[in-house]
Parts: sequence; structure tokens; C-alpha cells
Amino acid sequence: MTLKIITPAALLLTAFCYNSMASAESLDSPSVKVSMVSSIPDLRGEKDVKTKKRRFFNALRPMVEQENQRIANQRQWLINLKEKGSRSGNDQQMLSKLLKSYRLSENKDGSVPWDKLLKRVDTVPLELVLSQAANESAWGTSRFARKANNLFGQWCFSKGCGLVPARRNAGSTHEVASFSSPQLSVRSYLRNLNTGRVYKDLRNIRAQARAEGKTASAHDLAAGLIKYSERGHEYVKEIRAMIKYNGKYMRGEG
Repeated sequence: MTLKIITPAALLLTAFCYNSMASAESLDSPSVKVSMVSSIPDLRGEKDVKTKKRRFFNALRPMVEQENQRIANQRQWLINLKEKGSRSGNDQQMLSKLLKSYRLSENKDGSVPWDKLLKRVDTVPLELVLSQAANESAWGTSRFARKANNLFGQWCFSKGCGLVPARRNAGSTHEVASFSSPQLSVRSYLRNLNTGRVYKDLRNIRAQARAEGKTASAHDLAAGLIKYSERGHEYVKEIRAMIKYNGKYMRGEG
């Protein structure tokens, strides 16, 4: 598993990232109800590489699609609210929940930081999510994937919040977070990319593409993952290679 650089942003993530484990329906916004996927296939004994890829991606694809739909619904609700101009008490309550969820607050004058909020409340390409899941979890075979439903190597920092890494440095207190389902790991990962300070570049690339009437590709957004791993540029190259060579399996075409 790739170790993460410990940053203030990573520490801040913990406060809400693992609270989302409490309930599959603890949604922070108007959204569809998701049907939580409870497990991923055990591929530790699978020798055929193509079969392993198909089974892994086929299992994760619906999770990612559901979570992206959830975010897309949040985004559209916010856009509608912004265009409406006025808001009811229920609207305000929902807006406040969304702001808190995406680690923002109203400006001092009571106005909404719409640009910042809409930069954060946005989807992540399927291919990018699946590539990182495969890379970080060793195709779902890692100890953390099997025992903690953790597909992305996400850390937590309170005792007992997850599994203790076997190679944790002396003096370190982090654990690898435990999730009650793999889909909640996907949800937490997406929130991580959409709120973490170290992924600001990824969000800027995505927002710039939208401003130009385009959709940022998984390849483009991978540039914003340079701080996801200690390996920096090499990690970005590896993720891009996975996107390139596994696209048909990710889309269910292989």
C-alpha cells in the first residue's frame, strides 16, 4: 500500500470521514437512496489477470456510479438554489449541512461562497476512482481491503479507528481506517478528493474544464494526485498507465 504524506489536511479529514460509517442513509443533501454494496469478491486465488480485472471493476463500478450520482444530485440542487436566489428554512438547513460536509461556511456577510462550494461538490471520473482503488488495494486483495473494506489506503488518527499498519514508523499513531462497507470507502475517498487541501489542484483542473464547457478526463485529473503518495510524479504516471491500459475493463467492455 502506498503511504500517504501526513499533512494538516489529512488530519482534518478524519473528523468527518469516518463518521460517515454510521449509516448508509446519513446523506447530507437531496439525493437518491443508495443500495449499499456489502462486499467485494475475494480475488486472492484468482490467477487469470483478465478475469481478476473484470471481477474487480464489475464489483466496484456500481458503487462509484451511485456515489457520483449522489454528488451530482447535490450539485444540481445547489445550482438550482443559487439560480432561485431566495431560500426557505428547509433550504437553508440543507445548505448548512452541505457547507459543513464540504468543509466550508457562509461568508461573514452571510453570503454563500458559491464558487468554492461548486468546485468541491462535483463528480470524479469513474476511471480515476477505479484505477486508484486497484492500485491502493492490490485489486482488493490487501489486508486492509479484506479486513477493513478500505480500498484507498485512507488513514485515521484515533486509537481503534481502524487497523494498525505492520510497518508503522516508531512514534506514529495513524491507523488504516475501517469501513462497514466498501461503498462507504468510496464515499469517503470522493469526499477526501473534494475537500482536502492537497487536492486543490485536482479541483481547479476540473473547474477550469467546466468553465470551458468540457469535462475533465481521468488522465487530466490524475495530475492533481501528486500529493496522494510519497512517490509524487511516479505515482501519477502509474495511475495514468492504469487508466490507459484498463479502460475497457473499467467500462465493462472487456
